[in-house]
Amino acid sequence: MDALSFLQDVAGYAQAQAGNSSADRPIRLGTIDPAYAPATFWDGTLPRVRFDGEATISGKMYPVVAPYWPQPGDRVALVPVGTTYLIIGALGPGLATKWTPVTFTNGWGNFGSSWQTAQYRRDHTGRVWLRGVISGGTVGSSAFQLPAGFRPPAQFVTDAVSSGGNPPTLCRLQFNPDGTVVPQQQVGTFVALDHSFDRAP
Repeated sequence: MDALSFLQDVAGYAQAQAGNSSADRPIRLGTIDPAYAPATFWDGTLPRVRFDGEATISGKMYPVVAPYWPQPGDRVALVPVGTTYLIIGALGPGLATKWTPVTFTNGWGNFGSSWQTAQYRRDHTGRVWLRGVISGGTVGSSAFQLPAGFRPPAQFVTDAVSSGGNPPTLCRLQFNPDGTVVPQQQVGTFVALDHSFDRAP
């Protein structure tokens, strides 16, 4: 199914649920208000939209289909529902990024051989993901720093597999709001990075 067919199917379903009030109104495209604060979405503040072909931003706020998290400047598709429109998601990748290699510090590096290299990415909901296996650095020092937009809102720690024993050794992995990632305590021959977290707004 192509993108247009998908949008038409969604619009048809929405119209069937809402009755005739949304019939014969087109699917619309627009841009989320550049001044919209994404963090307020979780408090119930919905975004305004500047529809294509219009010079000003709407005075009305529009509901959103989960799991899309509206971001300022996103290009979005809206379908008619009842007497309003429903934002069904961003056009293009939105918040999502491709996997990007980390830049190592303090002697840390990839474990090598056939092991996954250390990388990070962000999915369409804004959640940050890490993968890979690292080794060789100074325990208690930053292995790398995640860039702005990929950092946690507060410091937290998690455990990480750090040896291939049975059971495997676990070390402490600390994530800081400045983006630094620090392997700590009981680090064995490697540190597995597989983890995810919600980024700071």
